[in-house]
Amino acid sequence: MLVKEKDSLQPQIDELKALLDLDLPANKRILVEKELKILRAGAKGEKDSAYYIDFQWRDSKNWAVLHDLRLEHRGQVAQIDHLLISRHLEMFVLESKHYRTGLKISESGEFSFFFNGSAQAIPSPQHRPASADYRKKFTIQAEGISNNTSSAEGTSTERTIKLQRSRGSSSYFCATCKKSISKKVAVFCFQNKGRFSGKAYCLDCQKALP
Repeated sequence: MLVKEKDSLQPQIDELKALLDLDLPANKRILVEKELKILRAGAKGEKDSAYYIDFQWRDSKNWAVLHDLRLEHRGQVAQIDHLLISRHLEMFVLESKHYRTGLKISESGEFSFFFNGSAQAIPSPQHRPASADYRKKFTIQAEGISNNTSSAEGTSTERTIKLQRSRGSSSYFCATCKKSISKKVAVFCFQNKGRFSGKAYCLDCQKALP
């Protein structure tokens, strides 16, 4: 039984694409492009994994399947890519990774990936934030980029929304119930990423969130 579907990484991808539309310095642009490439590859890897897991177990009466489960406890955060729970309470925690150069598994069960011909250890992936502040991560200051990013054009969120509209999105939809929502509601959600993780929700679905 499929309990929770995989979350979309499109909000993070859209944010990075919006940054690339700015007049960034060359060194910043390289970092953003690299981050976007890694994010897209990771999204594809997790999507492929979710597909195969769902194909096997989403209709099973003996298994519960949850994707992208984020747990918080006493200030600590654990993000689980895929969780399978049997009716006998057997639990399997699965982590999706996407590497073009192949993997190596040692006799002790440690995983490594190859980079420039040498094996690099893969660290524990269990703790990571729900969303990233890419402007802070790449130290991108709006006032220091160029005149076309002045306050007259609005916040980063506003620019992202304008870009999304120009690329063919004619309206905004709730991430849960898919009901059409207004731009004002969408902007409110985007500006409160700590609560909504970069997604937009209608007023009714907002009330169901912590």
